[in-house]
Amino acid sequence: LEEVTVAIIDTGCNLELLEENFSGKINGTYDVLASENKFDDQVGHGTHIAGTIAESTPDNVKIFPIKVSNTRSMYNTDIILAINYIVYNNVADVINMSFGGYVYNQALEIAIESAKQNNIISVAAAGNDNTSANNYPSALNNTISIASVDSSLNKSSFSNYGSKIDFT
Repeated sequence: LEEVTVAIIDTGCNLELLEENFSGKINGTYDVLASENKFDDQVGHGTHIAGTIAESTPDNVKIFPIKVSNTRSMYNTDIILAINYIVYNNVADVINMSFGGYVYNQALEIAIESAKQNNIISVAAAGNDNTSANNYPSALNNTISIASVDSSLNKSSFSNYGSKIDFT
């Protein structure tokens, strides 16, 4: 199979742990924060997402973690910088964004449109607040919005829902 790279915009990644468990999956890294070689995931969320993708995909799928935060809070400016880095340097085929908020940001939409124009697929979490309110970036037209189901394939009690969801 042809190699596919998923850029994970998040809180970084415990690269040692990922390499120990999924050798050969990392296809580079980028730190928007320029954290002086402190790429480690201080929150654990980025590592969790990277592990989930690594475990559930074939060997041709590579991971490119991008650190945009040292906490659970993320700024649109850092997310946009990450997307622009991906597009400008052509480092990924897919962008994963497992975060969101309820305020629309036109600059974020433009960055995601730029990714689309460069044949990069954007995927984002629908949110974990059990609401049908638009959660961004998942509610943007050029983003595939992913909601959650439980082990019985029913909507997870926490998962957002509504007409903007593309896949569960």
